[in-house]
Amino acid sequence: MSLAAERLGCVRAGREVLAGVDLEVTPGQALCVVGPNGAGKTTLLRCLQGLVRNATGEVAVDGRPVRGMAPRELARHLAYVPQSGPSRLALTVFDLVLAGRRPHLGWRPSARDLEAVEAVLGEFGIADLAGRDLDELSGGQRQKASLARAFAQEPRYLLLDEPTSSLDVRSQLEVMELLRRALALHRVGAVLAIHDLNLARRYADVALLLDAGRPAGCGDPCDVLSPGPIRAVYGVDMACVPVNGCSALFALGPASSPGNENPR
Repeated sequence: MSLAAERLGCVRAGREVLAGVDLEVTPGQALCVVGPNGAGKTTLLRCLQGLVRNATGEVAVDGRPVRGMAPRELARHLAYVPQSGPSRLALTVFDLVLAGRRPHLGWRPSARDLEAVEAVLGEFGIADLAGRDLDELSGGQRQKASLARAFAQEPRYLLLDEPTSSLDVRSQLEVMELLRRALALHRVGAVLAIHDLNLARRYADVALLLDAGRPAGCGDPCDVLSPGPIRAVYGVDMACVPVNGCSALFALGPASSPGNENPR
């Protein structure tokens, strides 16, 4: 049981934006996709959803090819959380989370649908916000609502594009902690495109490093996101600093700067 991709590739306007990407994520597991701007992270997420017409390679959900699956059927397997959740729509938090039940809805919400919405609102700590309009919420609250909508969908796998984008440090940690707990509780696998290397090292089970659309490393986050590979891909010298029994990355400066070292 997994969301798996083999030899994913994509050419846009005559330029190769993704090539030779393999990945696999299992229920309860988080795979973080990292890389510089333009490395192909969002394109990869779109390919996993079957949204890129000229994509090459194969994507399968629990052994079934994504290509050719009806949208409603695919939505029962995959849920997508965009980079920035809706904020200028006349929707309440309850309405947004209920929208996640669309793949399961009949003519009107059933008791099961309403129970699922109530459960995830409580799980993500936003039950008290159910009647609030989205444009009244903070960025962190909107992101929690977007995650709640995705889990109300009851997918097997989540695809998240920059789930901590534009959030303050506390909100970033809260969102990632909630996400990790929810993945374990619901046995849902996740592929996250993310910029913050330390968040990826801390919360990912697997890291995939992209360099100009090609994989530059895939595996243990502390190995893939170490000073050597980061220098090669980002052109930045980094140090690994011990913190409470773990290690965090600290940027020293551009790799071309005189006097910079590349400690491991």
